[in-house]
Amino acid sequence: LNPLNSNDVASAYAVADDDGDGFLNVYELNHATDRGNSNSTPVSTLFVDCAAPGPGDGSSTNPFNTVQAALDAAIPYEIIEVADGECAGVGNRDLDFHGKPLMLIAGGSHGWVLNCENAGRGFDFHAGEDARTILRGVTIRNGWATAGAGIRSLGCSPVLESLVIESCRAGQSGGGVYLSGGHPGPVLKNCVLRGNTASTSGGGASFYGPSRLINCTVLDSDAGGLEVNFG
Repeated sequence: LNPLNSNDVASAYAVADDDGDGFLNVYELNHATDRGNSNSTPVSTLFVDCAAPGPGDGSSTNPFNTVQAALDAAIPYEIIEVADGECAGVGNRDLDFHGKPLMLIAGGSHGWVLNCENAGRGFDFHAGEDARTILRGVTIRNGWATAGAGIRSLGCSPVLESLVIESCRAGQSGGGVYLSGGHPGPVLKNCVLRGNTASTSGGGASFYGPSRLINCTVLDSDAGGLEVNFG
């Protein structure tokens, strides 16, 4: 396996987590940690604190003050850590990984909130992101979009883990999430979708293709709650 070769994503070895520490083998290899030892884990390489004065350089002592700044600056297999607190405004909505394999994780014990202020969606996966792209530990709130107000994924397969998606509104379908296409498809794991709405269908979530839901809860959503078309 060459972890820097995008062709290796098909390898089950690359996207396995041999020691169960929450970091894929491909991240352990890139960060020179022991993929067989759960006490040997990669450390974060870029930092975001939306309360910082900014703009910052992404270091722990001078963090970026928007999430998109970190996503733009990151190189493949970086681990971006976001401090507890609320992120809102330009640079903190319609967030784009640009097709890069990255981990975006919570840095504190309380997690962070992405408040889209009804001015855009939370995250947009549309550039071939796959199972090496991991979003973990964020609450996405007050998203708005035609489809996928919290998260939209088109032809991609990111791993979406330990998320709360709430109070998001879609003009058509997929108030919380809209997942379409991709192989093997997105994974939604240990997530709560609550209070999301859509005008047409899938107030909680719309699935148009293969997706996996693992231990997720959908609450208080309208337009049918879940819309599953195929896959």
